[in-house]
Parts: sequence; structure tokens; C-alpha cells
Amino acid sequence: MNVALLAAAVWRRKAVAVLLLLLVAIAGSVFLVTRDDLYESDVSVALLPRTDATGSTAASLPYYAQAVESLLPTYTQVIESGVVLEPVAADLGQPWTPDAVEEAIVVRTVPQSAIVVIAAQDPDPALAARVAQTTAARFVEDVASDEVLEARTLDTAQVPLEPVAPNRPLAAAAILLVALAVGVAGALAVDRLFGRVDTRRQAELATGRPVLGVLARQPALRGQAPRVVVGDPAHEQFDEQLRTLLADLLLALRQRPQHLVVVTGAARGHGTSTVVANLAVLLARDGHETLVVDADRRSPAQLDALGVPPSARVGSASSRRDGVHQTVHPHLAVTSTGGEGLPSAPRRVAGLLELADVVLVDAPAVDETADVRMLAAAAPAVLLVVKAGSMSVRQLREVVEDLTARDVDVVGTVLTGVRGAGAAAARPAPVAGRAAEVRADDLARP
Repeated sequence: MNVALLAAAVWRRKAVAVLLLLLVAIAGSVFLVTRDDLYESDVSVALLPRTDATGSTAASLPYYAQAVESLLPTYTQVIESGVVLEPVAADLGQPWTPDAVEEAIVVRTVPQSAIVVIAAQDPDPALAARVAQTTAARFVEDVASDEVLEARTLDTAQVPLEPVAPNRPLAAAAILLVALAVGVAGALAVDRLFGRVDTRRQAELATGRPVLGVLARQPALRGQAPRVVVGDPAHEQFDEQLRTLLADLLLALRQRPQHLVVVTGAARGHGTSTVVANLAVLLARDGHETLVVDADRRSPAQLDALGVPPSARVGSASSRRDGVHQTVHPHLAVTSTGGEGLPSAPRRVAGLLELADVVLVDAPAVDETADVRMLAAAAPAVLLVVKAGSMSVRQLREVVEDLTARDVDVVGTVLTGVRGAGAAAARPAPVAGRAAEVRADDLARP
């Protein structure tokens, strides 16, 4: 159990938690305030050896211990049976019934003795004493026919001065604990049913991987084919966020001998192709020989996004060997797995590493086909793109766990479509100049 993940879920749904806590606390307080105080009075009855006409116990004493051992449990049951309760109800008068008397009395035995304690509880302290005394008297009468034992009251029921229930401090503490538990449970339930990954912190807790970039929602790009917006003044914030993503991605790749990254989405429509196209342009502008491999056979988009016209895709001077096409951007080329499909993509991609400093593979979403997982497992690094608000923490965690089980090296995630201030405040610290730390030599081909 990930305590941090649970705590984050409760904090996200703190309004639900507080509302449920207040409702339970108020309901419990009302119940506690409106509940009557109960007073308890008791009478102790001793079971003694029966005396004869001369006052001697010689005839009953040899059987006394055995009689107490065998009859004491029986007599406690007799007190709570109709044999005693009906006469007691008759003595008390209306509105008392045998059931009401049974509910009011409590019968206890004193360990290692032949003493029975008959206690009665009632909101009226005088009535509690009367019920206890009447019940004890009827029990003594019932035992009178026993040849070995006789019952004798040891005291008289006293009118209590202090209530025995409810224990208000203890009850208040219990209500508070229950309210807290209900609030936490309710918050977790709501978050599980309706919660979605919306922030960097949520994504990191769900995946156990660093979030390398947080990209703001771009309404102008919604519903359109992926396109390059790097350098577009209308998307200045998006440009800066992409540069931050690139800086962290390059730092992650510095320790890897092969600079190949498979970029895949947790589900279709998370913005994978847009991320790949713009990262590729940024890499090329920084002087890195970059190759984009479009492995999404169902919805190939990179040739269009990177400006390769249809006339230049076949039999053109811009087409190099292995179907690699030079784009309008210097240092940037693009190719496609085409009809080969994903099963042969790992071999093809491996053969293209010598053509570029960095290879970015635009792969379908991981939930579309098992071949994607095979491609990801063959790659030295995988970048997972997640659209904010599109899936729950549990769903995202399951995606990463499935990839990890297949030995896929997920270097980090990209959170796309973040709304409002969430994207502006997503970066915990400025990273100006970090990309400059990664020199072209660091990504040079061996």
C-alpha cells in the first residue's frame, strides 16, 4: 500500500473528507446529546447453605459446593426468564412488561463466590433502585424451595446519584474517530470512482517515474492533426514547456549508449505525435542529427507534421536509403515502418541508429496492440505520454506496471493537456540553461 498515494488522494478530495467528517460528527453529537442518562442500582444476593429448624447447616453443607457450582449458572438464567420477570412486571405495574424488565436488568456473578449481583438501569434513578430491589426479592422467593441452597440479600438497592451511561467523553472520542474514518474512506472512494491524474505529483505517485515535462492544454490544436508549433509566438508557453521537457529528456539519455526513445501514449489521443514532432524540431535546431520513426501504422502523422510533401516521399532526391526522408528542418529526417508493421519495427529501428544522434519513435498507444509493448521492450528508453484528466491513478499505475513487467525501461512521463495555472506552476524550479549543459558531443554517434 502506497501511503503517499493514499494521502495525496485524500488531500485532492479534502472537501469530500471534511463534509463527511462534519456530517458524521454532527449526527453523532445529536445522538449523544439527545440520549438520556442511565442510572444503575444493584442488589447483591448470596446463595448460602440452607439451615434447618434448629439453625444448623449440617444437612446441606456436604452438598453446598457442588450445588453452587451446578446451580449458579442456572439461577442467573432463571432471573432473566419469565419465572421471575413476570411477577416483577406485575409488582411494578403499568407500563412494565416482562420484556421491559429484561431489558432493564443486568445479572452478574462475582468470581470465586456464590454471589449474584442484580443490577437495573433506567433514566429515573429511583425507578432503577425499585426494579433492582423488586427483582432481587422475587429471585429470593423463587430459591426458597431449594433444599440445599437459600438466597439472602446482602444489601438494599440505593438510589444512584451519578449516571453510568453514556460515557460522554469516550463516546465523543469514538464519534470523532468514526467521523475521521468515514471522511478518509469517502474521499478515497470518490477519488477512485471519479479521480483523474491532473498534476505532476499525481503522475509521479501513480507511475513511480519522474515527470519530465508538463504541457499546457492547447485549445488551438484540439481536433487538428499534429503539427509543429516551436517558434510560434502564439504558443510561447507551450514552446518553453517543450524545451523544459527536452532538457530533462536529454539528461536522462546521457547515461545510455543508444539514444533511441520510443514515445508512446497511455491511451490513444494523448498527444504523442505532437510531442514527438516538436521535440524532434527542437533537437534539430540544437544541432543534433535527429531521426523520427513513425511507427503508428493506423494513424501516421509525422510526414505531414514535419513538412514532407507527398511528391517528395517516393523517388525523390530528398529520400535517402531505407526510406528516410529529409524534412524542411535541417538535421531532421523522418521515416515510417510503413507496411512492415510493428513486429519487424525493432530490427528496422536498430538499423537506423547509425543515421542519427537521436532517434524518436512515434509509437501507437500501449493499449492498442501487443506489438507496441514488444517494440517498447526492445528500446533502450521509453517516454510515456499521459493526457491530464483522461485516466485514474489506478489505471495509469496499471499501465506502468504492465510495461515494467515486460522489462520496458520507462525513463519518465509527459503530462499533456494540463489546464490553467496547473501547467504554469508545474515546474518546481527554473531550468534555464539546462539544455545547454547537454553538448552535441554527448549525443554523438559512437
